[in-house]
Amino acid sequence: MAAQKLTREGCKKLDAIGEDFIFERVMAGRTIKSIQKEVEIGNRVFYTWLHGGPKATRDHSRWDRYKEARRIAADTLAEECLDIADSTVDPEQVGISKLKIQTRQWLASAMNPEAFGNQQSTQVNVNLGDMHIQALKDVVSASQDALPHEGD
Repeated sequence: MAAQKLTREGCKKLDAIGEDFIFERVMAGRTIKSIQKEVEIGNRVFYTWLHGGPKATRDHSRWDRYKEARRIAADTLAEECLDIADSTVDPEQVGISKLKIQTRQWLASAMNPEAFGNQQSTQVNVNLGDMHIQALKDVVSASQDALPHEGD
């Protein structure tokens, strides 16, 4: 019961802080951990609040706003990649910049896989030569079946 009381109090604290405050930070590309640290809230409380509060009173509109904020954050991270690449002048910093860019690319793909994720595609190989040969065999077979046989 004590844990539920702490969770309820934490959710009230986040309600007082406001969704806009939280989601602006998410859209800016901040991590959930850094936001939790800033508002002094733990993981359990944060995700309970994010899902709309205790199970009996859940409202999923907050979760929908969060998903939209994450999509916007993915765009922010993609733009940061361009800024990092453009600002890298020193050849000694190329490796560090590459790591920063790759990390942001990965985060963007996790936050918005439709726009930044690896697109899965199905490859179909059709060999027209084999299909043509099979069609000729079928024609020859059908024409032989149509011819009268010696015993007929």
